[in-house]
Amino acid sequence: MECVPALADWMTLDADWVAAHLPRHVEDVEDRAADLERIARPAGIRRGIVADCPHCDGVLVAWIDDERQLRGRIVCTRDAGHSWEREQWRHLGRVLDPTPDLLDATHLADWLSRRFLTRVERVTVWQWARRGYLDRIDGDHVGRPLYDRHAAADWYLEHRARRAG
Repeated sequence: MECVPALADWMTLDADWVAAHLPRHVEDVEDRAADLERIARPAGIRRGIVADCPHCDGVLVAWIDDERQLRGRIVCTRDAGHSWEREQWRHLGRVLDPTPDLLDATHLADWLSRRFLTRVERVTVWQWARRGYLDRIDGDHVGRPLYDRHAAADWYLEHRARRAG
């Protein structure tokens, strides 16, 4: 608490100097802050937390460029060596998510909703399959058709990219 009175004394004694010089430096500080913002959050690039890193105590972050259709990457915040290109996402997904590869329409809709932070209904999965976008795989023990969650996720990403571009 001793520093508070000292700071107040300094501000009082040098208030005229600070008032005279600060406006000239505010613009520089604002420019640097804008530069940092552009670096931290580039325009058109979405950044989202994926999960904890399976190799260390870092966090996996996805970088997806919506404007230039770049491939996207998932990188670990702790170690630059931990990164996954688009071709490796399926394997990473299996490591991070123990959900079975084959799901019925209800479970697939729930999984896609969680994975893509949107709402996918069971009837939508059925429509995608009826239109030939998803392949039905042998049914489960009660005869419900099953769908490969990875193939569904790949199709959904491509479908969304086509609609956006």
